[in-house]
Amino acid sequence: MTAKYSLTAEREWYGALYIQNTNVKIDGLQIESAGANSNIGIDISVHSEYVDVSNCILRRTGGGTSANAFDIGAAAPPAAIPGAVRLWNNIAYEYNNGVWVSWHAQGIALTIYNNTFVDMAGEGIHIEDQTIRLYIKNNLVFNAARDYYIWNVLNLPVEEYSHNLGEDAAFTPGTGYVQTAQGSGDMFVDYVTPDNKNFCIRDGSDAQDAGADLSGDLQLQFSNDIAGDIRHAPWDIGADEGTFTNDPPYTSGHDPAKGAVDVALDTNISAHI
Repeated sequence: MTAKYSLTAEREWYGALYIQNTNVKIDGLQIESAGANSNIGIDISVHSEYVDVSNCILRRTGGGTSANAFDIGAAAPPAAIPGAVRLWNNIAYEYNNGVWVSWHAQGIALTIYNNTFVDMAGEGIHIEDQTIRLYIKNNLVFNAARDYYIWNVLNLPVEEYSHNLGEDAAFTPGTGYVQTAQGSGDMFVDYVTPDNKNFCIRDGSDAQDAGADLSGDLQLQFSNDIAGDIRHAPWDIGADEGTFTNDPPYTSGHDPAKGAVDVALDTNISAHI
C-alpha cells in the first residue's frame, strides 16, 4: 500500500468501516484490518440502502476466524427497503472470505465486478441469502480454500454471471456455479514477495484478455481499472488491467489526487503495508 488514504484499524468484531447510512460511496481507500479477533475490512449493514465501493485495497494482518474483507448484511435485522451494493475494481487479500453475504441481506441488488481476491482461508465470494439479485462478472479468486460459494444459487430471483476466474477444478458450466473458467499457475507479476505484493496481471496469465467489456453494462458502467488506467478490449479479469503506456488521462469525474490508489501502473500495483 501507499501512504495515501491509508487506514489501519485494530477494531474487533466489526469492520474498520461500519456503514449504516444510505447513499455511501467509497473510492480509493486502503484498509489494514489489524484487530486480534474477527476483524473485518468494510462492514455494510443491510440498512445501508445504496453503497458503492471501488478502487480499494484491503489487507488483513490481525487474527480471528470470521474476518471478511467485505461483510454484507451481518449483525443486523432485515431491511425494510432493499437497496443496492456495488463492488468493483477492489483488491483484498489474507482474509477469511473476500465477500461474505449473510441471509440478512434480504433482496438487495448485489453487483460484484472486476475484483481480485487472494489468499483467502475460506472463499473468495460466499453468499447465503436466497433473495438477493446477483450480478457477478470478471472476478479473480486466487489461492482460496474454495473460490466461489453461492448457496442454492439456482433459486435466486435474478442471477447474471460471466467471466469469473478461479482455480477450482470441479465447477460445471450451466449449473449455477458462478465460476466460469479455471486458471492455472500464478496470475500476478510478483505475488510471493511479502513486502511488495504486485497484483498486476502477469503477461500470458489466464486472466489476461479473458474478461467481458462492462463499459455498457446495465447494472454498472465503468471503463477504468484500480489504478485509473483505461481498460482495453478484451478486458482483463480482476481489478488490474494490463500495462499500457499511451493511455489518455483518466477523466471519469473523480480526482485521482483525492482518493485514487497512488500507484504507477507502468511499474506495478504495490499492495504492501
